[in-house]
Amino acid sequence: QSTDDSIHTLIYRAMDTYYSFIYEQKCYAHGLHFYDSLSTAIAPNTLLDSHRADIYANSAFFAMQARELERSEELYNSFLKLPPTEDPIRDIRNNEHISAVVGGLQGHAERVLVLEKIMDIYHKSGVDYPNIGRSMVILGSLYFFAGRYEESMRTTEEALEFFRTHGENQATAMAYNRQAYMYHMLELYDKALEYNSKSI
Repeated sequence: QSTDDSIHTLIYRAMDTYYSFIYEQKCYAHGLHFYDSLSTAIAPNTLLDSHRADIYANSAFFAMQARELERSEELYNSFLKLPPTEDPIRDIRNNEHISAVVGGLQGHAERVLVLEKIMDIYHKSGVDYPNIGRSMVILGSLYFFAGRYEESMRTTEEALEFFRTHGENQATAMAYNRQAYMYHMLELYDKALEYNSKSI
């Protein structure tokens, strides 16, 4: 059992490293081809089969980025048929990729549902997921565009608190900017200027 667990960990880390490399290099078509080859090589009851959700989520995202929308939708539908994994971090990460796919295929309202699912997994599991702040910022922005201003402010403030305790990145500036605009709408101009300054 421990050997299997070690192999699972190695497989996941290898896929994660490869995903990051492809994303940074923007070689989306190449990434899609790689994950497609993995998917077709998987036979039932193999170790790789337990990573099918990761493969479909990554493939669907790369297909979307490569503008292969029909392929992205096909992979997305395949992902939906799979049960959650036993690892909340993998489920958060897979749904993070799927949320981008849903946004491209269906629209903001559907993407909100996936992001809310991510937040539900995060809050219930209590896992330390380093990119969750980015998901909070995106969800807060989508709430804003949907006119759900209180939810937007609450979610974005949660993102800012996450960044304060886990370290800031580019998404932090987006969060400060979103809150600055919300305070501007509320005519709380001093607060708007304060948050705008932090964003800058």
